[in-house]
Amino acid sequence: MSHEIRTPLTAIRGYIEGLSDGTAATPEKRERYLSVLRDQAGRLERMIDGIFLLSTLESGEDRPELRDVDLAAFLASGAEELSLVHEGKLRVSFVASPQAGGVASVRADPFRLRRLVENLAANVVAHSGRESATMVIRLDLAQGDGGREARIEFADDGRGFPEGFADRAFERFRRGDQARSGEGAGLGLSIVREIVLSMGGSA
Repeated sequence: MSHEIRTPLTAIRGYIEGLSDGTAATPEKRERYLSVLRDQAGRLERMIDGIFLLSTLESGEDRPELRDVDLAAFLASGAEELSLVHEGKLRVSFVASPQAGGVASVRADPFRLRRLVENLAANVVAHSGRESATMVIRLDLAQGDGGREARIEFADDGRGFPEGFADRAFERFRRGDQARSGEGAGLGLSIVREIVLSMGGSA
């Protein structure tokens, strides 16, 4: 955690020093420095928000507000909304099996469920390796220990995980390519997993 937080802090400190000591001597260079500072501050803010949310989920202090959710309608609406939010970068479609299409509702926290879907979509945009990616959300019914259960599957046309990485993908601060610097801190999938577990599901 300290390493991940230190990276944007080091960048922020360096660019502040550049503004203070006159290294950014032209208006254009100063604006470029300020742009980097804004980006790094935003990255740090998102990281801290993610750490706080993950800690809250893992501790169980904030209980989910479970209510009846029409899962098919919720996911169909979410797919449409995400395509608009990420217009030009991500196209999201929703498919429900004939059996799942008849499911009236499940017990879930709509806010957490939305955060889950948004996290996965953002992950595809950030790491697909494509200018424009595609994600498909599938809803089906499966036989679980307690009877039939809803199963949501997310698939995309990105480059996928490196070989042998899938089993560790949900660990916090775990990134598929540790050598490649980027916006992510390796928290997105950890948050997704904890959201699922907090609502009584499995991932």
